[in-house]
Amino acid sequence: QEVVPVGRRGVERQIDAEVRSLYARVWSLDREREALAAAAELVQLLEEIAHSRYSAGEGDQEGVLKIQVQELRVAESVGDLAKERRTLIAELNRWRDRPGDTPFADTRLLPSTRPIGSDAERLALAGSAEVRRAQAAVVAAERRVELARLELKPNFSANAGLAARGGYDPVVSLGFGVELPIWRRQKQLPMLRAAEHELEAARREQADVEAMVRGEAASLLAAWQNADEQANRYRQGILPQTSAALAAARAAYLTGRGDFSTVIEDFNLWLEARVALARREADRFIASVAFDRMAGTGSLLAGVKE
Repeated sequence: QEVVPVGRRGVERQIDAEVRSLYARVWSLDREREALAAAAELVQLLEEIAHSRYSAGEGDQEGVLKIQVQELRVAESVGDLAKERRTLIAELNRWRDRPGDTPFADTRLLPSTRPIGSDAERLALAGSAEVRRAQAAVVAAERRVELARLELKPNFSANAGLAARGGYDPVVSLGFGVELPIWRRQKQLPMLRAAEHELEAARREQADVEAMVRGEAASLLAAWQNADEQANRYRQGILPQTSAALAAARAAYLTGRGDFSTVIEDFNLWLEARVALARREADRFIASVAFDRMAGTGSLLAGVKE
């Protein structure tokens, strides 16, 4: 298995996070565009009805003017979305190393991501490249201190030899020596103090990095939980209720029992709910992507395709 340097892995994960986050934002815009397309169809239907009633003397000009204003607002939103999408695609292509005007197909699905759990801080500390670098710096500083301390200890030596003595039996000589670091202390003590200061600084840096990672993990967990709760609130409550209210108001207006202003009001609430749901889901995805980058979890460029 290839050993990937931390620096290279960090760059890969940064590219992955940027691409996936931009994809989620494009996905959100495409869902908003779908909502506006449905809104344009409804506005066109309402405009035909308003004109028909006005021509028959059953409605007033105010209704016609209001629906025309609504039609222009939908067109304005569509234009703004198109411009924002082109900007995001240019940025996305930059990270993919492609020309800025390279087309990107309409997004259909938002890739699934793992939830950020209550153990976010532990996972972040275990997988963070910044924490690993800080830990490695502490280990290196500890070794420098150990080496500096060894230089202050006496050096022991031993030797042995065998000497011939002519016609006599050979003689075995044994020797033992001790070198006292009397003069070396003047040089090594400052070096030891410097190494100890470096170790203390490395440990403080490690503590700072770990605190930063824990704080970022807690922040991403809060962002993910909030986006998840809000998305569920829109999906299970707000969106169904606004859809039902719009359907009721439209039916009442078509049968001549409802007020046109109520239709427009419910229409705006329905449109805002669909847009907000897409944005909440994109926010949840982006928070998960950011955590994957920090903690080194998740697969690179998972699910992002043209």
